[in-house]
Amino acid sequence: MSIQLVAVDLDGTLLKSDGIPAPRGIRALRAINRTGVRVVVATARRFLASDETSYAEFGFPDPLICWDGGEIYRSYKRQLWQRNPIPLDVACSILEFSDREQLEISVGYSTVVYWKRRSGQDTEPPPGVAFTENYRETLDDAPLRLLTAESRTIEALREFCTQLSPGSCRVQPYVNSEGEVSSLGISDNSRRCLQG
Repeated sequence: MSIQLVAVDLDGTLLKSDGIPAPRGIRALRAINRTGVRVVVATARRFLASDETSYAEFGFPDPLICWDGGEIYRSYKRQLWQRNPIPLDVACSILEFSDREQLEISVGYSTVVYWKRRSGQDTEPPPGVAFTENYRETLDDAPLRLLTAESRTIEALREFCTQLSPGSCRVQPYVNSEGEVSSLGISDNSRRCLQG
């Protein structure tokens, strides 16, 4: 059996820890891509319009999986292939719980990520981020991913999500180099197959 596809992450793989492309790894992947092996970028990041040039420079014509599977693009040309949001009722429950318990999360949609403004924070948010007073009020569409790096929130959301119907969402702990859970992502858990 021969390898037909390689899925590769960005951070710490195609990109070094400083965010600079890792030329040796990119060259190796380009070489196997030329042999007919498909190279798919699979990342927890969202696909911003400003990323298109960077992805094009990698030289892989294959699909990109972003937001931990929340959005899949046909190629670096940013043609959306499939969108897999968290089910609306599940997202609503998690956001209401986060508001009630005053948890810190980021709520990610295709075009914007919502954060709560921290006490004393008077700076403007970075591009693509908006502040909200209430996570539930952001829910005009189903989010693609919820994320937290705050330890109290990680534990609370892990526990809360065990009470939701089984398989209603995917709760993904991200582990740092010391083996500790450093953040927690919540995304769609469906097993839909790509069509087309």
